[in-house]
Amino acid sequence: MQRSPLIYCQTEDRLMYRHGINFFLLCIILAGISCKKNTQINHQDIVGEWSWQYSGEGNTILITPSAGIHRKIFFKTDGTLDITHNDSTGSAGGLQVFIPSVLLASTIVERTTYQISTFEAACVVNLKYSGITVMPQYAYQFQISNDTLQITYPPCLAPYTSTYIRTR
Repeated sequence: MQRSPLIYCQTEDRLMYRHGINFFLLCIILAGISCKKNTQINHQDIVGEWSWQYSGEGNTILITPSAGIHRKIFFKTDGTLDITHNDSTGSAGGLQVFIPSVLLASTIVERTTYQISTFEAACVVNLKYSGITVMPQYAYQFQISNDTLQITYPPCLAPYTSTYIRTR
């Protein structure tokens, strides 16, 4: 028995309609899954005073304030940065804390400028990270979680991290 052309067209139309709806729903689902979420940090989150807690590599803490080191960093909204410290491990603008060669007799305050940007790692294609450039020469990767600031070198360099806690 042969189907009537009218019944055949109606069946084909319904089938196309269902496939069209399914295709539309699939597109919406895929668009939702593949949308790139904005995970960039709000640059104002870093503004404030941070007190150094410890430094180390990975899960190994290598130095704590019990070594006599005290360091606070204060990021201001105008792009200036005050670093208050009593160690002599770096030159102006250093945010990492290392075992000092000398503890200073008194605490000093250094003032410099900083800029926050998104950088692309030199060693991995399409790897972007939030970074701080501290003048004149330092570049760091940073991450803020709640009231904890982790400062590390850019990806592909030694995984040494200095951890700070927000104090105000």
